[in-house]
Amino acid sequence: MKPELIPMTDPLDFIMIPVDQNKSFQSRIGNPFLEETASNIGKKIALFGTKYENFICSLFSSQYRFYFDVDNQYILRKLSLLHTPIIYRGDWTLSNETSSVSITKNMHAPDLYLPLMGLVTLVLLQCLNIGINNAPQYISIYMINSFWKCLIISSIEVALMRILFFLFGNLKVSIIDLVSISNYRYCSLTTLFIFNLITYHIFWTVGTMYILLSQAVFVYKSTQICIEQQIQKCENSFEPTLALFLSLLQVGCSCLIFYIL
Repeated sequence: MKPELIPMTDPLDFIMIPVDQNKSFQSRIGNPFLEETASNIGKKIALFGTKYENFICSLFSSQYRFYFDVDNQYILRKLSLLHTPIIYRGDWTLSNETSSVSITKNMHAPDLYLPLMGLVTLVLLQCLNIGINNAPQYISIYMINSFWKCLIISSIEVALMRILFFLFGNLKVSIIDLVSISNYRYCSLTTLFIFNLITYHIFWTVGTMYILLSQAVFVYKSTQICIEQQIQKCENSFEPTLALFLSLLQVGCSCLIFYIL
């Protein structure tokens, strides 16, 4: 006679058994209204994830990678142009090949690498200086606040530039080009900040006036490139006035950034 087998139950068997999560969740809730609400929330989260993924893919698409395609020689030439546009005697035009090749072929082509790196460097240097001096106004969130303030001012400036282009003949200029041209200022402001630290702010007035004047000249010349391209299509005669307004706007926004930082 065989001994009777006693059925054994493994307490961890439930781990290996597939469970329908939806049925389990519904059985726990038991309320159709809550089930429908949870389902709608899940669909919205999935839709948001899809839109976020599409945004990231478009952000790093070939259209925007074009503005980050720089090399060391281009950076050196561009920085020299930013800091000495007054004495630059070269041709302030864009070659036709820059529209399809790399921006490194022409030092006047707009890019986003230098504005972004200039902004990051300026904020980090300011935070480092405040931390070294043990200033009482230094707080951990100062860096984030500085980034947001600069970005808000830059966004307002670009919006005003678009409005000016619209008022002066409805000239259509790429927003990315305007962002690039207007935000090269952060490279100049970083240089001014380092210069003031080295000279102990002795020549602060002279250095500030020179940097602001250089920014105005650079924006005046750079926006003329965009304006001339549109004038050939629209036959508009407001080129000098519009470029002058944009250069004054650049100086005003730079002074505002000086004040908030």
